[in-house]
Amino acid sequence: MSGSLPKIFSDIGIARTFASDETLFRAGQPSRFFYRIEAGMVRRYVAVSARCRQITGFSLPGDWIIASLTGQSRYSADAIDAVTATSFAQSLIARAWRECPAILEEFHRLAHDQLAAAEDHLRLLGHRRSEDKIAEFLLMMRDRWGQAGIKSITVHLPMPRRDIADYLGVTVETVSRTLARFARERVILLVPEGVRLMEPDILRRDLATR
Repeated sequence: MSGSLPKIFSDIGIARTFASDETLFRAGQPSRFFYRIEAGMVRRYVAVSARCRQITGFSLPGDWIIASLTGQSRYSADAIDAVTATSFAQSLIARAWRECPAILEEFHRLAHDQLAAAEDHLRLLGHRRSEDKIAEFLLMMRDRWGQAGIKSITVHLPMPRRDIADYLGVTVETVSRTLARFARERVILLVPEGVRLMEPDILRRDLATR
């Protein structure tokens, strides 16, 4: 359901806007809504301690955010930049499933995609070298923007360096140092909106040889 929504959804969805760093929901709160991101980017994370968090993913336009099917939200979600989303009450989604079984099949596919994304994240965290994590992250984000219908040599990265570090399990200094080295080697070009991949084949080849 990354394209246009079926009409049954347009009848029950509510347009929402969130400012940069505004919270969509917090872990431990009752989970009452599903969200579909229409514009902007959302960080999803769990708090490891009072000062430490693990970012579990970034939601882009076309992505659905489902905190929990029952009970409390399992993680928190904040807007990274200005976000437009459509929210759906879980009770109304359940009615839509009953009225249109094909929609339930789509949500099964969505659950499969999210499981695959979690496995990709675990594989990325498993890289021994920090530069490999960062290289794969850049390639992954380029592909994800492409899947969202935005294909460009520039990888849009509205999140701060700390978000990338908390996603990859490295320090902010490591992220900054590695991006600076990639830029010196002219593999990437740092631009205000993110990173321009000048030599993506080099990043891909280096990963393949590890």
